[in-house]
Amino acid sequence: FVLPSPFALVHCAQMSCRQQHDATARHEVLVLVHGLGGTLCEVPVLVGQGWTSKELKLAIEKAASIPWQQQRLFLGFQEMTEVKESLDEVLLSEVDGQSHVDVTLMRRSETTVKLLQQIEESDDYFQGYLEHFLSSLPRELLNDKEVMLAAIRRRTCIFKLAPEEMREDKEVVMAVVERDGAYLELAASFCNDREVVYKAIRQNGISLRFAADQLRADKDLVIKAVRDNGRAFEFAAETLRADPEVVRHAVEGYGTGLQHAAAPLRACKDLVLAAVRQDGRALAYAAKELQADREVVDAALKKTGFALKFAAEPLRTDRELVLAAVRSNGQALSVVQEPLRSDWEVVQQAATVGGLTKCCAIELGVPHPDLEPQTPAPREADNTELQEIEILRAEPEEALPRTWILEHKAAEVLRWLSWCS
Repeated sequence: FVLPSPFALVHCAQMSCRQQHDATARHEVLVLVHGLGGTLCEVPVLVGQGWTSKELKLAIEKAASIPWQQQRLFLGFQEMTEVKESLDEVLLSEVDGQSHVDVTLMRRSETTVKLLQQIEESDDYFQGYLEHFLSSLPRELLNDKEVMLAAIRRRTCIFKLAPEEMREDKEVVMAVVERDGAYLELAASFCNDREVVYKAIRQNGISLRFAADQLRADKDLVIKAVRDNGRAFEFAAETLRADPEVVRHAVEGYGTGLQHAAAPLRACKDLVLAAVRQDGRALAYAAKELQADREVVDAALKKTGFALKFAAEPLRTDRELVLAAVRSNGQALSVVQEPLRSDWEVVQQAATVGGLTKCCAIELGVPHPDLEPQTPAPREADNTELQEIEILRAEPEEALPRTWILEHKAAEVLRWLSWCS
């Protein structure tokens, strides 16, 4: 007598499990289809083949000679629509130890069948008028779930026309928020349903604003929302706005979301750096000590020159940081303080970047690539300025020494600033 090896025992156990799974997968369910007058037909369904409701309707059409478009099938009070991918799970749950499943069939009117066909075959032009068209129909036609789902698949705004009981149908709500998460607002009874809210924020993270309080405190859901749209961070629960992991996900996609973070995290250099690297304006919401941190301010200025206005006072007069600001955006010169605002090199950098040269071009009346061909008439100028304008009109910029051009533009920038002040 030889004992089987452990590997043989494991193999036998795996074979046994596989056989049980195959037996379940091949389980045959008899679907009894009932009408108002009694049983209409019997349809054997082999669970595991992945039948949809449409395939079941085609089988019923063959057995009972009822066109599948006219059929409305109900399992209890739940209508079986074509949105469901497979009926396997539904049928197995209904069997519950029995050998058959009872399905109720209701026939659609010819008018409803034609309406459904018209919606399903509608082109882009007709879909543009679909809401107006459906709003003019009798309300009873909109009580058909498949009609409503077919319309929603083409125009999400049709959900506004849905009867109250249809807005309480999870399948309809799921179909809507899958296409536009903002419609979660119109399905108030599902704002605390995690599956529905997940579908909504997957389509648009900002839909978190319509979720119930307990779901706004769900860390996984909130991270999913802020990854999709950093603005959703504003609607996270207070406890999660103090969570470093959630805050990091938020500011990496929406830097100014730092304003909604808890105060201790706005003083965390690592998180503030992540925020200003995404949007330099996030410096405005950093803790005071970090607004005076040279590394943080430099990172903000490289992203947004105007962030200079949010830096601590000593850094706003730092020549190196001011040059970094105007290199990022020439118009940042407007937030530079004196005496650096009149510094020749700083003004030249602003003119070179191009943020202010358009204004100079308008005042001088000379061509500029960002302006329309028609330029306004030059302002009244003294003889010296008119001579400079004539030189620029007579000679193309490429023919003039670059140093002269930069100095000339810088002088005009300074003159423009004096007019603004």
